[in-house]
Amino acid sequence: MVYLFLMYGSIEAGRRPLICYQPTPDPKIPVGLPPLAHPSPRSISEGATERWRAMSSSRLMRYAAAGAIVLACSLSAFAQSEGEPASKEDLETLPVPDITFAERLSLRFQDHPELSGDYRVSPDNTLSVPVVGRMNVAGLSLVGLEQLIAKRATELAGNATYVTAEIAAYRPIFVSGDVSRSGSIEWRPGLTVLQAEALAGGLFRPQEQTAGGGSMIDTDKTLRKIEDQRNRLLASVARLKAEKEGLNKIAIPPELIELAGKGEATSLILEQQALMDARSAALTKQLSSLENGSNTAEQELQGLNDQAARVDEQLQKLREMQGRVATLLQKGLVEKERSLEGELRISQLEEKAIEIAVSRARVQGVVAGLQQNAVTLKEDRKAAIDTEISSKQAELAQIEIDYQAANQTYREQSAQGEHVRGTASLPQPTTEYTIVRRNESGERQLTAKTSSYLRPGDVLLVTRHVSGPGATDDKERTAADRSQ
Repeated sequence: MVYLFLMYGSIEAGRRPLICYQPTPDPKIPVGLPPLAHPSPRSISEGATERWRAMSSSRLMRYAAAGAIVLACSLSAFAQSEGEPASKEDLETLPVPDITFAERLSLRFQDHPELSGDYRVSPDNTLSVPVVGRMNVAGLSLVGLEQLIAKRATELAGNATYVTAEIAAYRPIFVSGDVSRSGSIEWRPGLTVLQAEALAGGLFRPQEQTAGGGSMIDTDKTLRKIEDQRNRLLASVARLKAEKEGLNKIAIPPELIELAGKGEATSLILEQQALMDARSAALTKQLSSLENGSNTAEQELQGLNDQAARVDEQLQKLREMQGRVATLLQKGLVEKERSLEGELRISQLEEKAIEIAVSRARVQGVVAGLQQNAVTLKEDRKAAIDTEISSKQAELAQIEIDYQAANQTYREQSAQGEHVRGTASLPQPTTEYTIVRRNESGERQLTAKTSSYLRPGDVLLVTRHVSGPGATDDKERTAADRSQ
C-alpha cells in the first residue's frame, strides 16, 4: 500500500510540508511548499495589488508542481507493488524427465501380451490404449500411469492385471539459426545447448578454401565433432562397464580426463550416471512388478491347496458314511432314496475337487511364468549390456581411425600457409543462444549459455555476430554460401 499525506493548514496559519511516503523501510521524501499566507484585500494598497497578483500566480504554479510530485510518487509506488518483475527461469538446473516429456510410451501387460507395445502420447497429453480407452496422462508419473492403466484393465478383465510403463522416446527440440543443419532433434536427459548445437552439425561457417581446394573450416569442424563423439563413447563405455559389474557409481576413466579435461569429463560422466540410474530404476521396477505378481499368485495357490484339503476330507467322510448306508440298505433298514442322496453329494464334491485341481494347475503355471520372466529379464539385460559394450568399442576404434585421418588432413592444409587454426587475422565471431519455450502462460524467450539445459519442445535459436576487420565481407560471404 502507498500512503500519501498532504497536510495543509489554513492559508492564514502559514506553511505545512508535503510528505510522500514510499513503501521502503522508513523513507521520507519531503517536498517543501512555500508560505501560503494570503494578505487581506483590505490591507493591500492599490500600489501592491499587482505584486499580490504575481505572488498568487507563483504560488499556484508551485501548488501544481507539488501535485505533480504527489502523483509521481503514487504512480511509482503503484508500479512497484503491482508490477513485480517475472523471476528468471533457472536454465542451469538439470530437468528431471517425467511423463510429459514423452512422445512414445512402451507398455507391457503381463496377462494380456496382445496389448503390449509402444503408444504415442497425443499433443493434448492423452494416451489411447485398446480396450482400456483414452486417458489424460498430464501430471502423472510412470508409477501413477501404471496404477491407472492396471486399475482400468482389472475392472474390465475381472482379474488382477499388471502393467509396466517406460518412456520409449522423448519429444524433440528444434534448432534454428546459424547452424549447419536446422531441424528437430530428439531430446534426451541432460541435453545442453552445446550438445544440441553439435547434433545440428555445429555452427554454420562460410567455406574458406585452401590452395589445394580443401576446406580447413570443414576439417576443423570434423575434428571437433569426432572429438565430441569419442569423448561421449568413452563415457558410455564407462557406464556400461559399471552396469555390468553392478556398481552404483561410475568412475571417471583417466583417458577421458586426459582427452576432454576434468570439467568436461565430469559433466559427461554425470549425464551417463543419470542414464544409468534411470535404467536401474526401470529394471528394479519391472522385477518388483513380477515379484508382486508371483507373490499374489502363490497366495492364491495356497488358498486353493487349503480348499482342496477340506474337500478331500469331506469326500472321505461321505464315502465312509455311504458304505454304512449301503450295509443298512442290504439289511432293509434304510430306504434306497437315502443311498441315492449320499451318492449325489459325493458326486458334487468330486466335481468340485476337479475344479480346484484345474485352478491349482493354472495358478502354478502363472507362478512359474512370472519367475521365468524375472530370470529372462535379468539375463536379457546382461546380454544387452555385453552387446552394447562390443558395439561402443567398435565405434571407438573407427572414431580413432577417422580422427587420425582428419588430423592429418588438417596438418596438410595448415602447412599450405593459407590459414592457421585459431588465427587472429580472421574476424572473431560471438555466438548468442536464445531458448524459445512455450507453456500454459504463453511463449517466452530465455537468454541461454552453452551449459544451459533444454526441455522437450524448446526451440533453440543460434545467432552469430562477427566483429573486427573484414566483418562485413564475412557476413556477405555467409549470405552467399547460404543461398547456394
